[in-house]
Amino acid sequence: MKKSRTEQIIEKIEDLPALPKAVNELIAVMENPDSTVNNMVRAMDTSICAKILRIANSAFYRGLREVRSIEHAIAILGRDTIRDLVLGLSIIKMFKKKGDETFDYEKFWSRSVISGLIAKMFGQLTRNPDLSKLYTIGLIHDMGEIVFFSYFPEEYKKVLSIMQRDNVRLSEAEERIFGISHPVVGGLLAEKWKLPKDIVRIITYHEDPHKLKDNLDELRLGMIIHSADILANELVETVSWDQLFGDEDRLELLFSGVSVQAVNLMKDILTDSIDSAIVDDWTRRIENELVIVSRAISPIMATLLTG
Repeated sequence: MKKSRTEQIIEKIEDLPALPKAVNELIAVMENPDSTVNNMVRAMDTSICAKILRIANSAFYRGLREVRSIEHAIAILGRDTIRDLVLGLSIIKMFKKKGDETFDYEKFWSRSVISGLIAKMFGQLTRNPDLSKLYTIGLIHDMGEIVFFSYFPEEYKKVLSIMQRDNVRLSEAEERIFGISHPVVGGLLAEKWKLPKDIVRIITYHEDPHKLKDNLDELRLGMIIHSADILANELVETVSWDQLFGDEDRLELLFSGVSVQAVNLMKDILTDSIDSAIVDDWTRRIENELVIVSRAISPIMATLLTG
């Protein structure tokens, strides 16, 4: 009996490799509050060290002095940032593809990086204690899309055609073709990688975070990821997006242009998930934070997608 597309997708997820053992070990070292800098350095291989030094020396992170040692880089970036970069680098390497006219690989990762940074921004503004978790989920929450494109490219083209023709959400078009959506596939993938259960659930329901209402902490995180996803999608649909990298002023202007939408999303987050007082001027604060996010993207993208 021929297997359904849903069954084939689940089988493909089961066949995908686990995160490399060395990566899991390094992440464990980073998450251990008793780990020393020497412990961290010993857990890193040469290529990881080189990438971390590269991003530490980018204009966004570096001060007036050049960062020459990995120890100095750890002090500047912090263990949470390095852990998230290592996880991102490892996942990208597992799905290394150039893409084509159907699936723009660099645009996908640009959107993912932006989602992570904006999720972290919303987390800071709402004083959420799980900033690193927000960044990590923002970075990987759409991984199901890459599974579809990588292993079922012809069907994926049909998905995009349905989405444009019928003006429906990507996940709805996916369900019509595959019988399963990319949030669910992403959740299955996160489960295979043995990520924490709350991360699995938030990825699975990131398009409908109210399904997390039985757990207030997960709902708060889910609302932030959902809002970050909306804003990131808005940003990457800019026609001249691929021309903006390397032009900090234009990139900053692009991000400033979505500040009103960001304020409205912030109100949704506060209304639906957090019993928190509204600060006096969200607009000014969010505009400032969006500028900071815009300056972080290029160095992070350069690190994630090269070498």
